[in-house]
Amino acid sequence: MIIAVEQGLDSVKRALLSAGHRVIDFESGESYHVAVYLRTSIPDIFVPQARASNALFGSGVFLVNAHGRTPEEICSIISQKAYGKLF
Repeated sequence: MIIAVEQGLDSVKRALLSAGHRVIDFESGESYHVAVYLRTSIPDIFVPQARASNALFGSGVFLVNAHGRTPEEICSIISQKAYGKLF
């Protein structure tokens, strides 16, 4: 799984790398399956590198806002492919 991480989230990058994920910067121009960001709005940082067809998560890219979350929580969200229990 390839995870794009916004610049400045170094502790998140380290945690994801330690968990065995391939981590890239948004600016790399590579395609990715998951996007971890810390912005209050999502203007255009996810296009065109995001893959519309994603075998790991279905269609689209799994977006994870890092605001208020620890690196461990972000790793857990990605490994569970969910933000938490629905019920």
